[in-house]
Amino acid sequence: FTDARLLLFPVKSMKGVFVYITCPKVLERFKNDLELCSLRFKNGDSEIVIPTNNSLKTVDDKGKCLVANKNEIGINGTAILEEYSFEIQNDNIENLANLLAGNISNDEIKNKLVILSDDDFRDFVNLSTEVITRTKINNETGTVQPGALFTEEYLPSETILYSLALTTPIFKEKMEDKGVFAQVGKVEEELVMEFFKQGIPEVMQIGGNATIGKGIVRINVWRDDNE
Repeated sequence: FTDARLLLFPVKSMKGVFVYITCPKVLERFKNDLELCSLRFKNGDSEIVIPTNNSLKTVDDKGKCLVANKNEIGINGTAILEEYSFEIQNDNIENLANLLAGNISNDEIKNKLVILSDDDFRDFVNLSTEVITRTKINNETGTVQPGALFTEEYLPSETILYSLALTTPIFKEKMEDKGVFAQVGKVEEELVMEFFKQGIPEVMQIGGNATIGKGIVRINVWRDDNE
């Protein structure tokens, strides 16, 4: 597995409660990663056009954005996210929103997707990620342990990440040692991937702090239209 990478980040919106933001740089990287896995960045037969960052850059202190549904997010042609306002551009990103919503199994994306410039997206992520400073307690004394100050970062609960799952042949020379993957005439990498798809749970917990409800994630496998 590769490291989990950020795709959509939830941000408070004056209209519609919250939206999912992303940016051209993130979308380009996501497209490249899909192509690495021989998956198409298309909604049916429709090509997905990723907007350029220059078209969304702030001009005269006015931010710009693209939205999937103006009626759900816009107020007089403006999207107000946190305390910042962004002028809604006319480019249509409905195909992109439908593609993401279908594969992530989250219909809210169809109405709540917003594309910002790379810099605006970066600022929202940096400012909205929860950072908690903690210190270790000495179990014997019940007091703070010197030199044990540390911080934890928590993404908002609606954040959407993605990771690549890559497979290889089974590292066993004898066929009898390969278990369920000992199938003559079958490509082992494909058998491993199919085993992974069938066995991965819909919900699982990742990382530490499980006892306080952290790290609970819902998992979807991205599937090509031809699958």
